[in-house]
Amino acid sequence: MLHFLINKNTLLNIIYSVRSVVDGIRCPRFTKIIFRQWFCGGRVVLIALYEKKDLRYDVVNFLRICKQKGIFVVGVNTQRLSDPERYSDIIDVYIERDNFGRDFGSYQDGFRYIFNNDIHEKSDRILMVNDSVYYSSTNLSDFIDTMFSTDKDASGATENFEISHHIGSFCVSIAGKVARDQRFVDFWEKYKKNNVRPRIIKNGEMGLTNTLKKISGTEVVAEYSYTMLDKKLKDRDFLVEYIKSLRWGTLQGFGKIAFSSNDVFFSSRLIRDFFKKHYEEISGVEIEWEKFNYNDIDFFKFVKSCNFESLPFGTEVLNNIKSKCLEVFLEGSQIHLNCVSMIMIGLPIIKLDLIYRGMAGRGDLLRIKEHLNEKDYEVFSELFSSRDYGEKTLRGFKKISFVYGYI
Repeated sequence: MLHFLINKNTLLNIIYSVRSVVDGIRCPRFTKIIFRQWFCGGRVVLIALYEKKDLRYDVVNFLRICKQKGIFVVGVNTQRLSDPERYSDIIDVYIERDNFGRDFGSYQDGFRYIFNNDIHEKSDRILMVNDSVYYSSTNLSDFIDTMFSTDKDASGATENFEISHHIGSFCVSIAGKVARDQRFVDFWEKYKKNNVRPRIIKNGEMGLTNTLKKISGTEVVAEYSYTMLDKKLKDRDFLVEYIKSLRWGTLQGFGKIAFSSNDVFFSSRLIRDFFKKHYEEISGVEIEWEKFNYNDIDFFKFVKSCNFESLPFGTEVLNNIKSKCLEVFLEGSQIHLNCVSMIMIGLPIIKLDLIYRGMAGRGDLLRIKEHLNEKDYEVFSELFSSRDYGEKTLRGFKKISFVYGYI
């Protein structure tokens, strides 16, 4: 069976590699500067876009805030805007290119423009982002400040623990001295565009993280991190709301990481025994324990009602609950598996493929709604619900390709 699975993945790799080569030959290759302003120094945003006719509402809002902060914006789009000049007040350099190589192809062309025009020589910091996320208005200005004010040589907004640790390429902050390092320049000059998704993740996203590690001489971590969550969990009210935000059902997602938060908490014997001893007293509900299913209760209500400090071993149990929260946070792709939790710690960006990748259900939209203003919710909900879970809706070869991460 393992031999069969390995062969299936190898076959898919061959098929998509051949397709990528054919796409590279057939696709008319071009990079066209539509308009530009000259850079005089300071901070830079490089944004990779896939926007047709008009820029999305949230992208416009994000870029407008950047410009209000005096940030120089370079936009690279693989689609065509109907009237690019109307965005000349929020984009300083606007480039349109062919749609080969996905977001990393756009990043490469953007950095080549930056290198060829010596923008990296005069920049304090470069923030590379793309439009695979929704930019919520809530905390957006603070988020931009956080990503630019960090003293780290390089950092991401979030981390990903699938396959090997790396930062999400949808938001990476790079110090000017790193952008001027020849190893960083070489990474982009030598990067080979392709349309094979696993290869882009490995050579692009992970390759970039490894290059940044070599340059900085340390791990490249996230600004919205385990450490930030650990500090916030010390507040009891936040802990209760955080537990409420966790997924309560089980979803089988693309990364094959599925969990029910009740299962996570009750996997601890200390929590389980404490719960059995005090739940009836705190809730006023009599339990038939031989028929009891832990997934049938709202654990956050128990935590909210329980005065842990007044009960034997209560402090130890409370600390154990916090540890379980942190344990869940470090699973897989943080921004996918912890979509609501990330918003709670101040991250205003939300991945748009949550349903498609099987990392969220439509019920999660209601929990996200609590953290969005009316306009953001209206726009986001339409984007969020535009694609169903791939493994459920795709058929045949496309379904196999989805399961193995090729689409």
